[in-house]
Amino acid sequence: MFKIISQILITIADVFFAMSVFSKSKVRVALWLIISDIFFGVHYFFLGGFTGAYIIFADIIFLTIFFFTNKYNKNKFNILFSIIFACISIIITIFTWNGIISLFPMLGMTIYFLGMGISNLVYTKLALGIKNLCNIIYMFILASYIGAGLEIILMACSIIGSIRDYKSKKQVSLEKSNKENIVNNQEETTND
Repeated sequence: MFKIISQILITIADVFFAMSVFSKSKVRVALWLIISDIFFGVHYFFLGGFTGAYIIFADIIFLTIFFFTNKYNKNKFNILFSIIFACISIIITIFTWNGIISLFPMLGMTIYFLGMGISNLVYTKLALGIKNLCNIIYMFILASYIGAGLEIILMACSIIGSIRDYKSKKQVSLEKSNKENIVNNQEETTND
């Protein structure tokens, strides 16, 4: 019964995760990930994946702090804060060690925490993609096949979202450069 419920929970979690991947700001990414993580964490508990569950619940705390510091204080998220949570995921893994399987959620979340500390949204989404890869392996080992299949789709979404954001950023940069060139050319012609 718990296995069936866990598969329903992972489906709901993945819907919210997909929404985060296509968000335009890190604050929105964090909001959708908080909701997604609630379902992910319970899913892992039902499957006995306690390392993954505890790390996900640490992520909920991380994302909540991230959300409020960025939404209301307009502070840049501190890389040091990301490093602290990456260390917390390692400590959680040590205390919930269940063999080599425990390395997958730890590795994925450590990279993800560090990616959230970088101000570049493209890198954040790439870190989410790496986290997805580790989740896929973890879910296959836990026999969460529906979850693993959905994670493959989400990993593709992370990659597509990263490419889209990179191209968008590149286009904005190109347009800005073109405007500067036009202004410089107009100034040169008026000075002649």
